[in-house]
Amino acid sequence: MGLRAASGDRPLVLNSRAAVRDRIGGVERWAVEVIPRLLALRPDRYLPLAPPRRLATQAGQAWEQLALPAHAACLGAALVFSPANLAPWLWPRNVLVLHDAAVLRNTSEYTYAYRAWHARFGLAVARRALRVVTVSDFSRRELVALGRLDPDKVVVIHGGVAPRFRPDADTELAIRRLGLRRPYVLTVGTDAARKNLTSLAHAAVRLREAGLELVWAGAGRRYIGSGGSVEGVHRLGYVADADLPGRVYGKAFAGPQNRALSHSLTYRSMSTL
Repeated sequence: MGLRAASGDRPLVLNSRAAVRDRIGGVERWAVEVIPRLLALRPDRYLPLAPPRRLATQAGQAWEQLALPAHAACLGAALVFSPANLAPWLWPRNVLVLHDAAVLRNTSEYTYAYRAWHARFGLAVARRALRVVTVSDFSRRELVALGRLDPDKVVVIHGGVAPRFRPDADTELAIRRLGLRRPYVLTVGTDAARKNLTSLAHAAVRLREAGLELVWAGAGRRYIGSGGSVEGVHRLGYVADADLPGRVYGKAFAGPQNRALSHSLTYRSMSTL
């Protein structure tokens, strides 16, 4: 109540469930970065709400669908902004971020429960949302075509780069902690078949000829089918969030082909090799 009195406006609730998860992936990264920035813009207007950290994953579904809308109603919120693919069905005024349509395009790669929850329930929430935000024109086209979302309600807001990802980041600490001894090229991505990880095996051969090691940072998710092992790649698994800036700027960055990228493996130099 004090928030409304101080601002003269009804609060905008920020669904921060994804931001308190223990492991940070692409979706969580977006939430972790955007929520504090919105709060900094209008601390009198935005209000982040999150479950206890221990309830942020599976049990967090109940919090998101029941406790969150109840709390938003008590606050008299103008809307709920949810940055991680799901929003509360019981709340009538949602702004929802859908990062891609992968669960609709690559149905066989997800467990039945995950696919049913996101492709059915998640899409139903998205169709009645005030706005759906996505991160690229490609994702917008797929969400409209495969999810049958109203194109007038789907807007694109591209991601950015956090200030700590900079060329003068401390690379030595991350390199020592992860036991990297040779010059390397880094790829970051979830262990999933749709990531076309087999293309990395071909890249690893070419890089080895140039005296470079291909290093892969990324873990699997229990609801996504694994892409399998990749020959010739130094796999690190999940890398702690604090180590990522030093890793990214340690050498160079490689991205495997997927539907949203070009049809060839690309390399982007991040510093002098």
